Amino acid sequence: MKPILENSYSSFYPDLKEDPDRLQFAMMAAGVGIWELDPVSNQVLWDDRCRELFGLAKENKIEFDKAIKFIHPDDLDGVLAAVSSALKGENGGRYDMRYRTIGADDGKLRWVHFSGQAYFDHDGNPTKFGGIAQDITDYTETLLRSERALQESEERFRTVVSSAPAGIALFVGRDLIIEMPNQAIIDIIGKGPDIA
Repeated sequence: MKPILENSYSSFYPDLKEDPDRLQFAMMAAGVGIWELDPVSNQVLWDDRCRELFGLAKENKIEFDKAIKFIHPDDLDGVLAAVSSALKGENGGRYDMRYRTIGADDGKLRWVHFSGQAYFDHDGNPTKFGGIAQDITDYTETLLRSERALQESEERFRTVVSSAPAGIALFVGRDLIIEMPNQAIIDIIGKGPDIA
């Protein structure tokens, strides 16, 4: 079932309506920003944190077509597809994307995580679309460095194994299937390189 506009966030969290400072404090502590796209006017409304994620110093409202110019070109098609999907009510109108932005004013590359929800009227038309955003640059860059380091380590290991003068192979499972044999073990066993 599609969320209906009347079931807004504030109705689920009445305490936050009475004490908005608690929400602001929690958002600042988590480094989270709030965004909203008006499906009718095509205007994007950002708080200060979301503007930072796009490297914007001033504008609070911006047209969607202008905002997407700050999304990394390699990520743009995926973002547009996910927005379209949410506004059509697919996946319950949920939106969840990780992508890169290129700062409008500062030119800085950032990794961001945007998640949100589209809301619909009783006829199924999108009336509101918004959610939260977070800078995940440090986390993503650390993850990418770790993946590169692992790949480089595996390549070094393969190079050592393949160039070793002694027979080396990796035996896997109860049947001791040979994987990753070097030429020396192939010569010892006397089979071709398709041992594994």
